[in-house]
Amino acid sequence: EEASPELADDPMRLALVARDDDRFAIDLLSDGMAGRVCNLAEYAEYRGPHAAERCAAREERARIRQAVSDEAFELSQNAAALDVECARVAAGDRRPALAQACRYRESDLRQAEADRMLELQTGTVAEACWVGPTKVPTMTAIEMACAGYRRAMGAVVQHLLVRDARAYELLCQQKRVTYEEDDEVNLACTQAADRLADIGALEMWKDLPALRRFCAKTDLEQRGSAGITACVWTEFYNEKNPPGNCALEYLNGPMFFDALSEH
Repeated sequence: EEASPELADDPMRLALVARDDDRFAIDLLSDGMAGRVCNLAEYAEYRGPHAAERCAAREERARIRQAVSDEAFELSQNAAALDVECARVAAGDRRPALAQACRYRESDLRQAEADRMLELQTGTVAEACWVGPTKVPTMTAIEMACAGYRRAMGAVVQHLLVRDARAYELLCQQKRVTYEEDDEVNLACTQAADRLADIGALEMWKDLPALRRFCAKTDLEQRGSAGITACVWTEFYNEKNPPGNCALEYLNGPMFFDALSEH
């Protein structure tokens, strides 16, 4: 029973089925912690009576997962043959590696269709998708296209916010939005704030002696985002090795996502 995928994905059930009442039940630990408890001498005190058995079982499950993943990868190298197998074998009858390979293949095909829709049917995608944040997993091609469209729109908004101080003030500072209300604008505001901090830090970097005095005399909470960024830079860069100018290139560069920005 322990080899079943359902049980393997449920650590609590694994521990219960094994009647593992150790203080540090191996099945309930993170991968990193389990590895330390199972293998490192300095963690011996954390091992209870069931530890040896459960460590071995966990290692065997990991070996099986890796073997399935390796076989699925090999199957995915021949897309045509994989398509035949996925069509021939019903979903419920597929061995684990084939089932995994078929899932990945179906996801790749949906993503390819979503990319095609974004490239060739932008208007249709916009009309279908621009109805607010989605609350469902991105499983179908149109849902994947919507996710891509929203990311692109968020990037456009971010780009505009960096260039338009008044828009940034209105959208990001005066009336903060939540992910439930508008996740694209929220993300754009967060990313625009980071980019503006970089731009402000680059401006401060132009007078490095003054910046160093500022960092020495100003408490962290009083520095502002640009000041915090600039002061961090002083620990890693100097006159001969200045920070890159990617932020200014972003500010002064051409608009992108032109095909989407009109929507």
